[in-house]
Amino acid sequence: MRSDLNVMSARLFKALAHPVRVALLENLRSGPKCVCELVPLLDVEQPSASKHLSILRNEGLIVGEREGQRVIYRLTDDTVPRLLDAAHAFLESRWQTESTVWRKKVPSGS
Repeated sequence: MRSDLNVMSARLFKALAHPVRVALLENLRSGPKCVCELVPLLDVEQPSASKHLSILRNEGLIVGEREGQRVIYRLTDDTVPRLLDAAHAFLESRWQTESTVWRKKVPSGS
């Protein structure tokens, strides 16, 4: 059972392992959007955005619902923003620690 959870966690982190996918999730925090709204926000081509959206959808981070000819994407639930917030908090804390260590190693005035 635990190994299944580890495999699923690894798949989740793999889905998050691209800056465009993280940016897509960040942009969907403010509400549902179609790919036509997301593309200009990310400065990527539509086929690339669609590929990344598909990966996020396959891992259950987003859902897409057809409205006429458009597909509207949204986060699956409020755990997705909490996951992003946890990652940001971890990285911010780590950055603070590492920058303090780095400042101690570099003499002032350099």
